[in-house]
Amino acid sequence: MEDKLLESIAYILPAAVTGFVAYYMFNGFIKNKNSEKKLELFAAKRKDSLPIKLQAYERLLLFCERINPVKMLVRIQPLSTDTNAYLQLLIGNIEQEFEHNLVQQIYISNDTWTAIYASKSAVILNTFRFSGT
Repeated sequence: MEDKLLESIAYILPAAVTGFVAYYMFNGFIKNKNSEKKLELFAAKRKDSLPIKLQAYERLLLFCERINPVKMLVRIQPLSTDTNAYLQLLIGNIEQEFEHNLVQQIYISNDTWTAIYASKSAVILNTFRFSGT
């Protein structure tokens, strides 16, 4: 009886050790494959989102160019001789441009959005200060 027990252990022990080794090897292999797959998906996501981000930065750069007071004076003609009405028209145009590009904040950094917002506010403030109102 003791011989049969030792013989059974002699067969079971190597099989168990082999099973544990195989389990840990396959487990490590699967984890490695999952990590590689996540990296590939991340790279694909970045590749797809980069053009959108660049387009957002381009649109906001164009916004800054369009709210340049010198360019606005050339582009937007006064409706009357009233200076305050013209000033309100210019400010309204700046606000309209800003609202048109508002959604772009999703694609850019917080620092960039803060700079864009500060630029808009500075142009409006300087326009009011320049007009004397």
